[in-house]
Amino acid sequence: MDPLSRRRVLGVVAAAAASGCAGTGARETASPSPTVAASEDAAEESYTSCLPDPTTARATHPAGDPVVRSSALTPAWDWTAVEWVVASSSDRDALTYAPAATNVDALRAFVDGTDLSARSLLVLQHRYDACLALRVERVKWRGSARSSGGRFDFGVQFADGEASVDCEGRGDHTITTAVRVPAEVEAVGEVTSATFPIGRDDC
Repeated sequence: MDPLSRRRVLGVVAAAAASGCAGTGARETASPSPTVAASEDAAEESYTSCLPDPTTARATHPAGDPVVRSSALTPAWDWTAVEWVVASSSDRDALTYAPAATNVDALRAFVDGTDLSARSLLVLQHRYDACLALRVERVKWRGSARSSGGRFDFGVQFADGEASVDCEGRGDHTITTAVRVPAEVEAVGEVTSATFPIGRDDC
């Protein structure tokens, strides 16, 4: 990815953080903590666990609308700038999907086919430049400093890549990714995203 593209990625996350964008557990009604823009210092962060090639499903909305919503929570900012965890059948039943989204049927099948007694689902949903593909390459996590129990902070590394579209006049699209994570994850604390490695101990 060229430097301009990478700045676009981090700039979108930074704008969301400044506006109050936040992650939340799906059992809550407000988002307690922000998504943060990754600086080069993110490479020095310390995480306790890592998935080098996480099992994911991904859908996009070409109009920039949300791919998925949950009636179990209210995002602090917007449905196109949010992360949350699906950890139970009731969490999953609360989801609704946008029929106009690309690959939404595969995303729904992935969510429905996940054994929530063995895995939770981390849902990442943000609006980005339509030229960006942003596929999740690595996920790292640690117990959140904001609270105890099942809340975790995440570092998400995106693979470099451009979407196969003409950038001119395309605007933004929404990228929604569901990631299978350990069942101990019940809620999201802080999420740091970047297109470069996050955390000292790489996978």
